[in-house]
Amino acid sequence: MNDLAARSPNMGLQRTAPCGLAAELRSFGGRFTVAVLIAAILALLPAGIRAEPKVVPSPLIPGLYENFRYVEDAGDVVGMGVFIVWSSTGLHSNFNALVQTAEGMPGEPALTPVTVRGSHVEFWVPQGELPPLFFRGDVSKTSLVGTLGDEKVKLKRVHRGFGW
Repeated sequence: MNDLAARSPNMGLQRTAPCGLAAELRSFGGRFTVAVLIAAILALLPAGIRAEPKVVPSPLIPGLYENFRYVEDAGDVVGMGVFIVWSSTGLHSNFNALVQTAEGMPGEPALTPVTVRGSHVEFWVPQGELPPLFFRGDVSKTSLVGTLGDEKVKLKRVHRGFGW
């Protein structure tokens, strides 16, 4: 053995232990250290390979709700229809409603964004030339019940959302 190998623990013939990472791990506590290192790597691995989160709406919200009725004596159609749909573009998702009201004759349908919190929905209802009215209500399996401006409204669910 030469003098340099005898003085240096990492040189020459004195190096008999496995080299690299395994030797260093053994010097830090053997199997326990290896197990902790593997557990740490496995715990961090899913964080690095996660896909975009899938945004899924409540299946309760989308659907067609209405309370239109024909008043035979006056020959008028009165009521309201709301068709709530969900759309998604990657991480961004939203609800929209196609809303139609009738007071005598059905008005022009309008598309309006819907704010959803659990089963609670809120949206503006355009009124043509008049200022829009604010609707807030709650969706159940059978209806959409809330207020439109100052008026209480109950809309029957006539169809669940498509593909839900």
